[in-house]
Parts: sequence; C-alpha cells; structure tokens
Amino acid sequence: MITEIFFNDFQTASDLLKDLNSTHTKTLMALKYEGSSTMSSISRKIELEKGSFTPVANKLIKLGYIEKVQSTEDKRKSLLQLTESGHNFAERFHEEHTKYIYNQLSKLSEAERGAYLAAINLVQCLSRKILEEK
Repeated sequence: MITEIFFNDFQTASDLLKDLNSTHTKTLMALKYEGSSTMSSISRKIELEKGSFTPVANKLIKLGYIEKVQSTEDKRKSLLQLTESGHNFAERFHEEHTKYIYNQLSKLSEAERGAYLAAINLVQCLSRKILEEK
C-alpha cells in the first residue's frame, strides 16, 4: 500500500517516467547516491538478479543516462556511472518525487502525518533488526 501511495501513482502521473519503469529509476537513483558501481553491486542494491539487471543497464545506456567505464583500481571490472543526462534526470526525479510525496502527505492533518511517519519509521527500524539477526 505504501508503494502504491508514494511510487506507483507517481510513476503513472509523471511525464518524466514515460520511458522508464521503477527498476530503471531505482538504478539511476542508486547511482546518484552511491556513485559509480559495478553491475553486481547495483543489482544487489535494487534487489534484482544480475542476469535480469543486464537489460535494465543496457536500456539506460541506450537512452544515454548511464555509461560503462573501466575501473581504475581493477582493469578487469567495469563500472556503471551516470552521464550528465542521467544526473539531470536523477535531480529532476528527486525534485518531482519529493513534491509528490509532500502533496500526498498534505492530505493528512499534522497529527496524522506525525503518527504516519512515526509508524513507517518504526516498521523500518524493526525490519532492520530482523534482517540483522539473519
């Protein structure tokens, strides 16, 4: 339900995302915040098998949002990194999505917003604790 409120509706409402799905945007945002990374690292980050991630990366390369570069530390490795277009897209996505979230939360009273955000925070904290125990 949270995904529907904050992501799925935004995905359909935004002209920015007409050529991309959520996996594409997750990839771009991961690269925005993590910097250059291997395909394996990004696929793990967005919880997608590496084999399933290859077409995602290829589409983003074709669209000019990311590029493959050789690692300076290990010449055998390739890294994905944002191009200028990819960086601009990620910035626009962040701005538009933030506005969208604020708009969604503005439907609640201040007290409801506080309770809602506290509940989400609690679920995240408890989920992290569960994952740490694995």
